[in-house]
Amino acid sequence: MESLVSILIPAYNCEPYIDKCINSILSQTYKNIEVLISDDGSTDKTKKKIEEFTDPRIKRFHNKRNIGNLKTINNLLSKASGEFITFQDADDWSDKNRISLQVVFLKNNPEIFLCGTEYRYVGFDNSLKQLKELPLDNKAIVAHIENYKAPPFCAASCMIRKEVYETLGGFREYFDKIGAADFDWHFKIIEKFKVANLPDILYFYRENPNSLTFTVTKNIKKIISHKIAFFLYQQRITSGSDALMRGNPEEIENFSRKYLSQYYNDPSLIYNKMAMSFIHKGKLVIALKNVVIGISKRPFMKK
Repeated sequence: MESLVSILIPAYNCEPYIDKCINSILSQTYKNIEVLISDDGSTDKTKKKIEEFTDPRIKRFHNKRNIGNLKTINNLLSKASGEFITFQDADDWSDKNRISLQVVFLKNNPEIFLCGTEYRYVGFDNSLKQLKELPLDNKAIVAHIENYKAPPFCAASCMIRKEVYETLGGFREYFDKIGAADFDWHFKIIEKFKVANLPDILYFYRENPNSLTFTVTKNIKKIISHKIAFFLYQQRITSGSDALMRGNPEEIENFSRKYLSQYYNDPSLIYNKMAMSFIHKGKLVIALKNVVIGISKRPFMKK
C-alpha cells in the first residue's frame, strides 16, 4: 500500500487560477493522496469553483471569515493524516510527477525529513520565467543559510515527514500578516532534521500581485520579516532558545527598530523599495505607480 500524502491548499481570491491548481494535484501520477482545501473567506468565486470538484480525495475545511494564510495552513496541518505532508499555493501548479518523485526520494533517504524541489516563476500571462537553482544536499543548504540568511526552498513545494510537524508544530503566529513564517519554520526544521532539494523543476510559482509578497505597506515589518526570522535562528543557535520561546517579543522590537526607523522617518522609501522589486520582475507600470506614490509620501524638506 502506498503511503498517504496530505496536500494542503489554502485559497483566497484566486478564482482565475484555482482550477489549474487543483487539477494539477488531482492528475498526479501518485494517487494515494488526500487534498485538504480551505477557502479563506474569498470575496470572488473561488469557493464556488472548489465546490464544483467531486473527487472523493478532496476534503474541504472552509473558513467562515478571512483569517489569513498562516492560520489557515496551521488549521490544515492539524487535520492532515498522511505519512507525508506537502503544500500547494492556490494560484500555482505542480508537475504531474512532483508528489511521486518526492515520495520516492524520502522513501529511499530515510535520514531526510524535508524534500523541496526546483521551481520556475510564472508571469501574469502564464509565461515561464526565471528558473530558481537551489542547493541540493543538506550541507549546501546549511551553507546557503549562513551566506544568504534565507532557507533555499520553494516553501509551497516542500514535502515533510509528519514527524516534523509532530515535533515542531506549525507556523508561529508572530509572523502572521508580516510574512517569513515559512523562513522561520524552515530554520527550525533545519536545526533538527536533515533536508534536501530535488534537481527537477516540479513546481510553478505564479507572480500574483494580490499575494502577501506585494503588500508591504499593510505592515511595515514585512520589509524585514526575513531578518527577524534569521535573528531568531541565530538566537537559538547560540543560546538554545529565542525571544518568542522565552516570551520576550520586545527583543524583536529592539532588533527591528534599527532597520525600520528610516521608513518611519521617510515613508516614501517603502514605495521606492516596492518599485525596485517590480522593476526586477519586469512590471514597469506597477513600478511607476509606486514611484509616483513614493514621491507624494516624501516628507517636506526643512528649511
